[in-house]
Amino acid sequence: MTHAYRTVPGFRPLLLDLHDSAPGAPLIVFVHGGAFLGGSRATLPAVLDGLFQLLPAAGFAVASIDYRLSGEEVWPGCVEDVEAAVRWLLARTPNARIVLWGESAGGYLAVTAGLRLSAQGFPVRAMVDWYGPVDFLTMAEQGAPWTDDADSPESRLLGAPVQTVPALARLTNPCRLVTLSSPPLLVMHGTADELIPYSQSVQLAAAYEKAGAACTVHPVDKAGHGFTGRSQREVLDPVLDFLHSVLRRHAG
Repeated sequence: MTHAYRTVPGFRPLLLDLHDSAPGAPLIVFVHGGAFLGGSRATLPAVLDGLFQLLPAAGFAVASIDYRLSGEEVWPGCVEDVEAAVRWLLARTPNARIVLWGESAGGYLAVTAGLRLSAQGFPVRAMVDWYGPVDFLTMAEQGAPWTDDADSPESRLLGAPVQTVPALARLTNPCRLVTLSSPPLLVMHGTADELIPYSQSVQLAAAYEKAGAACTVHPVDKAGHGFTGRSQREVLDPVLDFLHSVLRRHAG
């Protein structure tokens, strides 16, 4: 079922598709990728084909959300949209056990919004980050030199070339938001990712370790962006195992 979760004056209504499971099921808020400039709530990497049917069958409700893209609004508009979706869902189901899961740009948004919401007292139970960027200032030196181009996805998101606005770029980094009480996190990233360096996930995991928060890192050996060529079970089972473990420990 499709709902409008936010209407921002001057922009299109922002929609989410709700795929329900049994009453009281944990609710996964899925945030699509697309380099901050494309994609939609119906867009999935090939390896996750059929996900919105598979997850309800596994006992999860799913809300797949749209957000404003970088051609519509610069940072932090897209982060605020994800936060608004979670607030809308919690207003509809106050006791929902919220999980944020995103891939690529959506991984960044899931983590950033999840950490911000958690710091505000919202009950984010867990987060899953699939190969999302973290630190826009270090991506070029880690093997993604195009990040510093004026028309790169990250520069478009910031509204200026990354290296010309270092203070803003530092502000976007979710590592600075990690605390001891941050939600448990699963990070999955291909070690041969050609678009988002694997080192980005290493940085995020290091921030979690420094804060003493719970983070599980699952490298996908020699996999590229989108886990192309890997089986669905290979990349989906670690997510389900993580979520079942975390939610079992925090049931209620």
